[in-house]
Amino acid sequence: MSQIAENLDALENEKNVTPLPKLDIKVTPDRMMAFLRVSNVQDADYQLDKKDILEALKEKDIIFGILENEIQEYCLQKKYYKELKVSKGIEPINGENGDIVFHFDTQPKHLPKELNDGSVDFKDISLIQNVQAGDLLCEIILPTNGTPGKDIFGNEVMPKPGTMPLISAGKNITISEDELKYTAAVDGRIEYVRDTVSIEEVFHVKGDVGPETGNIFFNGSVIISGNVTDGFRVEAKKDIIINGRVEGADIKTDQNVLIRSGMNGMQKGTITAGGDVTSRFIENATVICGGNFCSECTLNAKIHAGRSIIMKGKRAAMLGGTYIAGDSVIAKEIGSELNISMEINIEPEWYAMEIEGKSYEDVEYAFLDQQEFIDRINKIEKEAEKFGNVIQDVLSGKKKVPIEQKTLYMKQLMGMREEKMRSVYSLQQKLDRSIEYQNNHEFAITSLGNIYPGVRMKICGTMMRVERTATHQKYFVDKGEIIVGVPTANAEE
Repeated sequence: MSQIAENLDALENEKNVTPLPKLDIKVTPDRMMAFLRVSNVQDADYQLDKKDILEALKEKDIIFGILENEIQEYCLQKKYYKELKVSKGIEPINGENGDIVFHFDTQPKHLPKELNDGSVDFKDISLIQNVQAGDLLCEIILPTNGTPGKDIFGNEVMPKPGTMPLISAGKNITISEDELKYTAAVDGRIEYVRDTVSIEEVFHVKGDVGPETGNIFFNGSVIISGNVTDGFRVEAKKDIIINGRVEGADIKTDQNVLIRSGMNGMQKGTITAGGDVTSRFIENATVICGGNFCSECTLNAKIHAGRSIIMKGKRAAMLGGTYIAGDSVIAKEIGSELNISMEINIEPEWYAMEIEGKSYEDVEYAFLDQQEFIDRINKIEKEAEKFGNVIQDVLSGKKKVPIEQKTLYMKQLMGMREEKMRSVYSLQQKLDRSIEYQNNHEFAITSLGNIYPGVRMKICGTMMRVERTATHQKYFVDKGEIIVGVPTANAEE
C-alpha cells in the first residue's frame, strides 16, 4: 500500500511542476543566419537565461557571428513571442566584373561638324576614325576575385569572381605583354565590330564621295568605286584610287593618286600628291606632285611635277596651261593649231625647294657647273702638292730651317696641307653627286608629234618660244642655249 501511495504522490508532484520553455533554433538554407523561436512559455515571470541560448547554439555547432547583445536584450525584455536573430555570418563580397576603357568612340554618330561661328559644315561628318601606329586604343581592367565571407558554422564562403570583359584583337593590333593594352600597329581606320578591335589600312567607298559620305580624311589608302563630286575633299596618307571621275573636288595624299576616268576641276579642283599622279585626263585643274605626272590629255591645266610629265595614249596631248617638271616633259601633241598660249618649264629640284622647303645649298648639286668644279679641285690639289713638296724638302734637309723653328714650321705646313685636302674631299663629294644627278636626268622637252606656236619653254633657266609648227622635236640645253634635236627610240616607247 505504501508503494502505491508513493507513486500517486509523484504523479501529483509532476502535475504541479511548470514545464520548461522550448528553444527552437532554425538555420537559413544559405547557413548565413540562425533564428530563435521560444515556445511553451507558461509562466509570465519566466526569465530566460542567455547561457541557455548560447548552449542551444553550441549544440547546433553555431560558433560564428553570435549576436550576444541582441540575445541579452531579448532575455531582459521577455518578448518570447518574437523570433530572434541570434547569429549572422559575413556575406562574401562578389568580385567586380572587368571593364574596358576605350580611347576611341565605339558608337560614332557621324554628325556634321559645327564651326566656330555656329554654322554647320555638312561636308565634314567624320566618317572615319583615324589612328596612328602606336596609338593606345583601349585598356582592359581586370575583374576582381571578391572577398570571402564566413557562415555561422565558421566555414569560409567563397565569393563569385568577376568576369572578363568581352574583347578581342583583330588585324593590325599590338597587344601588350600583360595583354591589357591594345595599340595600333599601323596607321589606318579603327573598326570595332562584334567586340573585336582592328585597324584597316584601306578605306573603301562603295559609291560616290558626296553628301552621304562627307569629306574623306584617312591615314591609310582610299579606294573609291564611284566619283568624287563637286566641292568635296579626299585626303589620305597613302594611295588614293578613284575608279570614277573627279568633279571640282580636292584630292590630297602623301603618296600616289590614280583617277581612272579623269578630272574636270571646274577652275577650282586640285590634286596634291607626294608621289605620282595618273589620270586619264585633266581639265581646268591644278596638279602638284613630287613624282611623275602621267595622262592621256591635259586641257588648260596647271601641272607641276617633281620629276617628269609624261603624256601617253592615243592623243598624249597637252593643250594649254602651265607646266613645270623637275626632269623632263614628253608628249605627242604640245599646243594646237589655234596657237594656244602655254608655258613649259624644266626646273631641276623645284619641288625640293618650293614644296619641301630645302635651301639652294641643299640642292646645289642640281645646278653645278661641273667643269668649274673640276678646275677648282685641280687648283687646290696643286696647292696641297706644293705644301707636300716643301715638307719633303724640310725632312730631307734640302730646305734649311733653324732647328728651334723646325717643329713649329712642320706643324704649320702639315696643317695647311690637310686643310687643302679636306677642301678637295668636300668638293669632290659635291661633284660626284652632281654628276650622278645630272647623268640620271634628261632636262629636255620632247614632242613625238607636233609642237605649235604659242608654246613658251624654259629649260634650266634658258628660254625659247616656238615660232612655227614643228614635228618630232627634242629640246635641251647645251652651253647655255636651247638646242633642237631628234627624240631617241627610248622616248617614243
